Amino acid sequence: MPTSRARGRPRSLRITHAASLMLALFALWLSPTTLSTAAAQDSADDQPAPAPEFALPDLDGNRHALEDYRGKIVLLDFWSRSCRSCLRLMDQSYKPLHEEYGDDERFALIGISTDNPADQRTLAQQHGYEWLKLHDERGEAFRQYGVRFIPYAVLIDEHGNKVLSGAGTQLDDAIREYLQTRLAEDDLAATANVTPDAPAGASEGGFNSLQVIVLIAVIIFVIFLTVRDKKKQPDTAAVQRRPPFNGGAHAPGLGEPSAPGGGDSGVGPAAPPNGGASPAQGEQQPRTNFMGGDLGNSDNK
Repeated sequence: MPTSRARGRPRSLRITHAASLMLALFALWLSPTTLSTAAAQDSADDQPAPAPEFALPDLDGNRHALEDYRGKIVLLDFWSRSCRSCLRLMDQSYKPLHEEYGDDERFALIGISTDNPADQRTLAQQHGYEWLKLHDERGEAFRQYGVRFIPYAVLIDEHGNKVLSGAGTQLDDAIREYLQTRLAEDDLAATANVTPDAPAGASEGGFNSLQVIVLIAVIIFVIFLTVRDKKKQPDTAAVQRRPPFNGGAHAPGLGEPSAPGGGDSGVGPAAPPNGGASPAQGEQQPRTNFMGGDLGNSDNK
């Protein structure tokens, strides 16, 4: 009866294939965590771009460079006193924002305008704009950041990368949400004395506790299958030493010659004892006694 392909395959080979499949599935499950760093590097277009560096004077003539604020979240506000939307945004959004986070050393609000310093100072005193204002006389920072309309806002993280940029009136909620989230994470990290970007349960090698447990379980299961397979395999040496069933005579295999004269090889009928001549039809074969003598036919008695 023909056997199926799976049953004809050695059991040890099937176990090896099953173990390889399990390890491959585990590697696919593990890859999103262990390869997260490589994936982040491959998607560099999604990463924040570095903010262009600049150095501009304030209303008193003191120069301020963007690199001086490294380690802080910086909000740049490009504005002009002739822009009503700019004044409305500063009154309704940036002034309350500065009152809330102005004393926080992790945040800085900087206004940049091409207006002369005297006009800026007068406007700031009238409206109570107490944050830092820079004079961009030649519009260098405007060109560096591609400002084509105002009010224009740029949010820069503590590493000097642009996080948000666009119309200030449209980014108001996003800027406030980012500040609340980021500063809250820093407060939590300082309280717990952990890095906020480190995933919980992750080790330096990229494995978390669950992945280590699953890996150990897979290894133990593979070892168990291997040991059980060895116990169930028959002792081939013992089978080979077992005596043949026909009393010692070895039956020739395929392609082996049979014994001379037919013999008791198990192939074909045995040769007759009278030298190979078979008795004719109707004749009886003479009987012999145990001493070899001819007893004759029963008809002669």
